[in-house]
Amino acid sequence: MSIVTVGTDTEVFLVDKGGLPHSVEGLIGGTKQRPLEIPHGALQEDNVMPEFNTDPVQDWYAFRYKIDHVLSNLEQRMMEHDLSVVIKASMEFPESMLRTKQAAVFGCDPDFDAWALSMNTPVNPKAVGNWRTAGGHVHFGVDRPLMPDEKTDIVRCMDIYLGLPSVFMDEDTVRRQWYGRAGAMRDKPYGGEYRVLSNFWIEDQSLTRWVFEMTTWCVENHDEVLSRTLSRIDHNDIIQAINHNDETAAREICSYLGVDQYLDTYFGDRYAA
Repeated sequence: MSIVTVGTDTEVFLVDKGGLPHSVEGLIGGTKQRPLEIPHGALQEDNVMPEFNTDPVQDWYAFRYKIDHVLSNLEQRMMEHDLSVVIKASMEFPESMLRTKQAAVFGCDPDFDAWALSMNTPVNPKAVGNWRTAGGHVHFGVDRPLMPDEKTDIVRCMDIYLGLPSVFMDEDTVRRQWYGRAGAMRDKPYGGEYRVLSNFWIEDQSLTRWVFEMTTWCVENHDEVLSRTLSRIDHNDIIQAINHNDETAAREICSYLGVDQYLDTYFGDRYAA
């Protein structure tokens, strides 16, 4: 069996003592091209938000451990500026904090759509306005070369077991207007990056375990899952439920495909309708 590793790059927000959003610009110094390396991962500035990355690991305990450590490192750095880290998927910033060149940079490379097998249209900054959103992207790696169709199939499987449940588990409804569309991914030399989820799963240990283990499970079982699933349901129903944040449709599909049984294992009736 292949060895599967999982990591994350996750954006969060900063607020001042009054709870108002604050830009990270100039407070970390790390960039997408040259992140600031720290124990267990790295930190960087992404638009007005801090972003942390974790080193890839093979079990969920190590995954949680590294998230805790890089997040704690970030929090300690921000305390020196009287700022606090908040894990929210979207915040609206005052115009005064969005007048810099950095605040106008949205992402670095375009998303790829694992369903349409084409590049996603870049986000229009004018449409986003003063809103900024935070992803909780999941990186998967395998100790063997993955063919392009394997990577897209893994992401499709993750849409079923992570993307669909996130529609009713993630309380934020703003981010998916622009980010986190079904099948959103980036190709990586070691595997791929699943870009559908916001950061909602970072703060909770049971959610972190769910993300880690479902990612690993999808990497190992995507062939069987997709052949079974896509013979029972039109994949466009999955796409529409995620893209339109349709909680009713997402719940119905999860129930029909048996995905809710996995949720019961991790959360009991926590996310019951």
